[in-house]
Amino acid sequence: MKALVRISILSALVAMLFTGACATIVDERSREPAMMPSKQTNELFNIQLSLLSLMARTGEAETGIKELRSAASFYPFKGVGIVIGGFSGVTGNRIHTVFRGSPAEKAGLRRGDLLVAVAGSPVCSGEEEFEGAKETKQPSCATLFSLVKAVPDTFTMVVNRGEGEESIVLTKALVGEALATAIAERMPEWEASIRANETVVRDFGKKLAKVRGEQRPLSEAEMEAIREEAAVIIEKVHGPFDEIEALKGAARHT
Repeated sequence: MKALVRISILSALVAMLFTGACATIVDERSREPAMMPSKQTNELFNIQLSLLSLMARTGEAETGIKELRSAASFYPFKGVGIVIGGFSGVTGNRIHTVFRGSPAEKAGLRRGDLLVAVAGSPVCSGEEEFEGAKETKQPSCATLFSLVKAVPDTFTMVVNRGEGEESIVLTKALVGEALATAIAERMPEWEASIRANETVVRDFGKKLAKVRGEQRPLSEAEMEAIREEAAVIIEKVHGPFDEIEALKGAARHT
């Protein structure tokens, strides 16, 4: 009888131990933190990639400011007020844009005109000039800007509009004065914005790195907040550069 009691007690103890062990295992597993879904991980990674392009522009504020000043340094310039190239699959120096109020606009030059010669010298594209130099070491044509810079203030330009060549007399003048004034007025504010955004971009990058490192699943509200914050930062960083391009665009016929 005592032996049966001992067996019963031992069986009960084993059962308790087994049940407790299983319960412990279940409890431990339930405490394991859930991992961030791959969809969220990938989206956060892509946002961080977009930050890298921002860091390239404003990682050091002075780098961004230098880029902005460089874009503004061309104005005003002495010339006729045209921009060439930019046509896909089109060879030769074709006018892409004309500055408003420029000598080119006043003389009737327009988008698509093919520039043939300046003051009697043939104009070629960089590719044609390179091929000539490669074969003869003395190219038979020169780029438009080198010619316009070298000729007297008043000169003749030959263009082709598909109906034969036409000679047009042009007189060089300062182009982009109003644009230069507008840029100068906005530059202090743009530079201040770039300096402020340097810290903003770095802090947001650290925040994203921390979130990704924790690997905690985020609610849709949390993800949306990150998306919105990233969008605002990107808009702020690109703001000065977009504004200067808008001013340049407004000064040109396209």
